[in-house]
Amino acid sequence: MTPNNSKLRIAYWLVAILGYFAFFLGILYFLIAIHFSIAPEYYNSLQLSSTMLKIEVKDGLVVSSNLSNMPLWLIWLVFLQGIAIFCTIGIMCNFGKRIIQAVREAKVFSDKNPNLFRKIGLGFLILAGLSLFDIGITGDVQKFEIQFKMSYILAALFAYILAEIFQEGNRLEEESKFTV
Repeated sequence: MTPNNSKLRIAYWLVAILGYFAFFLGILYFLIAIHFSIAPEYYNSLQLSSTMLKIEVKDGLVVSSNLSNMPLWLIWLVFLQGIAIFCTIGIMCNFGKRIIQAVREAKVFSDKNPNLFRKIGLGFLILAGLSLFDIGITGDVQKFEIQFKMSYILAALFAYILAEIFQEGNRLEEESKFTV
């Protein structure tokens, strides 16, 4: 019995699109990093941080940031941080897609859903760890900040709570099968 719920179908496709977009951004970030290694002078007018690249414009003129003068290891660290963040989001969306699909197939309390929620919680903890260090390069200034993002920790906590709720639902459903 498959519930024909249009809201679940929309949620499924939104999560799928978000996941594909995150993977696309991770690949794009990787390709930009490769291109930067080959032609660093092309990126002289960019500001770089782990999840964004942007051009600084003042009074209609592009302001040079001299990224080509930055140490290559630092720039690769920023790129790798961004790639890891986008790929983690993509993997978490894939897990979310599988949960929504199970709900659409009326398998809400299957053995797989609690594990998927735990994996999503782990993904949020990984995002918290990856986002802990904010490395940015603007002009000749390199910044290194430690930022604790409580929202990722809370999201991980809620994912683990949902995992336990679904585990208990699974146990109750198994128990009800043997009840006359």
